[in-house]
Amino acid sequence: MPVIVDSAWCAYMFDMHGSEVHVLDPAYTSVRIFVHREIHKLVHSSLAKCLSYFFDGWTLKSIDCWKLLYPTLPLFDLNQYELNSSLI
Repeated sequence: MPVIVDSAWCAYMFDMHGSEVHVLDPAYTSVRIFVHREIHKLVHSSLAKCLSYFFDGWTLKSIDCWKLLYPTLPLFDLNQYELNSSLI
């Protein structure tokens, strides 16, 4: 699920069976953990409502059972995408 946090796009990937959310945040800092926790609360609540509406018998574990994981993203080199003027 794409989410924008302070002008930076992030991605939330839900492992429904493992009750884990993998948060890909290119601007990750320890301060942003609190923002992601609040976003997770909103998304968890909305997802639970959708599941109960569209699917019989499928529920989510309590939000207290979920783990937010922050995989390390490799450094991104913007220079690799600069247009080489000699090719034009």
